[in-house]
Amino acid sequence: MKKANQYQQEINQLKTQLNSFDSRYFEKLQTYILSQNIFYNDETINLQLLSMLQNLIDAEKDNSDATELFGNDPQSMANEILAQLPKPKLRDQLSMSTLVIAISWFFLLLSSTSTTSGIIINLWAFILAPFLELITISLILKILHKSVYSKSASFFQSVLPKISIAILFLLCVGLILLVNNLLIIGPTITLPTPWNFFLQGFILIATLSYFFYTLTKQKHKK
Repeated sequence: MKKANQYQQEINQLKTQLNSFDSRYFEKLQTYILSQNIFYNDETINLQLLSMLQNLIDAEKDNSDATELFGNDPQSMANEILAQLPKPKLRDQLSMSTLVIAISWFFLLLSSTSTTSGIIINLWAFILAPFLELITISLILKILHKSVYSKSASFFQSVLPKISIAILFLLCVGLILLVNNLLIIGPTITLPTPWNFFLQGFILIATLSYFFYTLTKQKHKK
């Protein structure tokens, strides 16, 4: 099993041992760190969070709490942790981007216009959709990241990030559907049956192979 997932499972189990105050403190800290950059190595981050959580549990046993252990400015502490993390490698960025592109193309093929002779592939949609999705993911994470330690405690400010994320998601989905199905612009090609099924199967197998390859590689590292 991938080490990052093991660390995450341990974090989820240990968090149940925290009291309500420390649990909220750690949850916000965790969200702030994880939402900084989608390309950060999740194994390194989860290991750091796991170590902090274990220290916090030990502190509770000594009748201490999160503010006494980590201080009253968790945002500054989190920024220091993020500054010390190694920069995302180009390989990790390309792997994540490739995965998003493969999943995007698979669902675009499923939603493409079907005719008796095959499916109509909108080339512009296959180029634009992955970029739209990557941009949307980055913007959602940025909104989530900035909202964690928002200084305003008003109800509107607490709800605004959720509304913004929902609007971004719906806008991304709407634009993709518009370009791919409703307002087909630019060059198109018709992929005859049964080649459309072969292409869908190839993308699906390639995506699953990537997952299995990643899991196997992490397992051999143990």
